[in-house]
Amino acid sequence: MNLLIKAPREGRDRLMLETAYFGGLRISELVGLTWAQVLPRDNGGAQLEIRGKGDKVRQVLLSAELSRRPLAAKGDAEQVRGAEGSRRKEP
Repeated sequence: MNLLIKAPREGRDRLMLETAYFGGLRISELVGLTWAQVLPRDNGGAQLEIRGKGDKVRQVLLSAELSRRPLAAKGDAEQVRGAEGSRRKEP
């Protein structure tokens, strides 16, 4: 399994595989994840608020080591979003 996770180059694809595998997420949960659901924790880790089947919400904790890249990517995304504004149309 380690080889499968390390197969994609560093970046978005590996980040998604690691988050899905170590967080135990279904594909639908992974693709529906928003930055608002990625919450930093005091211990350096992260908490994901996952909305799963039947619209049930569950909390998934990620270790500090695994959380570094998503939290860094979140910071980058927020900087871009703040500079350009949201590209997504709100309903």
